[in-house]
Amino acid sequence: MGRSSRPKFTIKSHTFDESVEETEKFFVDSLEKWRQLHNIEKMTLLGHSLGGYLSAVYALKYPDRVERLILVSPGGIPEITDGPEAIKNRIGPTMFNVISNLWNADITPQLIMRWAGPFGPSLVNRYTTRRFAYLDEQDQFDLHDYLYNISSTPGSGEFALSRIFAPGAFARKPLINRLPNLKMPTTFLYGQQDWMDYRAAVEASKKMKVPTKVIRIQDAGHHLYLDNPIDFNKAIVTEMLETSNV
Repeated sequence: MGRSSRPKFTIKSHTFDESVEETEKFFVDSLEKWRQLHNIEKMTLLGHSLGGYLSAVYALKYPDRVERLILVSPGGIPEITDGPEAIKNRIGPTMFNVISNLWNADITPQLIMRWAGPFGPSLVNRYTTRRFAYLDEQDQFDLHDYLYNISSTPGSGEFALSRIFAPGAFARKPLINRLPNLKMPTTFLYGQQDWMDYRAAVEASKKMKVPTKVIRIQDAGHHLYLDNPIDFNKAIVTEMLETSNV
């Protein structure tokens, strides 16, 4: 997303385990090449949502390159338990099967928007005005413009979602089983109204052997940096100041 060069996302693996591993490698190796290019010896690494998941995977593979890890509403921590069944019961088996088939076929919201052609901007506008109704008119316009432009360009990383997550956004290879191997101080941030369950981070932190924090930002959901930027920024600055290499 963003200003990515949009490298072609091709996965050759056929099993879910191999597909997850290959997809993680696609992102982690790219980040490591970026670090080398910019000659960064060690860094504080922050990632949000899927970026949080991938930041954790990077930190596990390259622990000597990460001074502090900050995971903002990260996806993929909890085990898959009754999550998919709960969703199926809520929306019905037919709708669940339709969504699951679209998910596994890589039919992403961005792809639907691109297929919509001239109607694409109105689809994005409906989302931004409903989800971020509290923003003023100019901020809503800027957000709409940003989301439309990054979504209308050729897809790349968006196709990773179905490889890493099962329908319902549950990781096929949950982080809760891997986070105890982290070697650096780790902070988890969630919004108080976040649809990501902060309790998974609480459980993970109990098994971790490094200093950990779980922070919840008031008046915020999954996009806490937009929902409550003042408290979010304060929390990030505080965590950064605790890192010796700022």
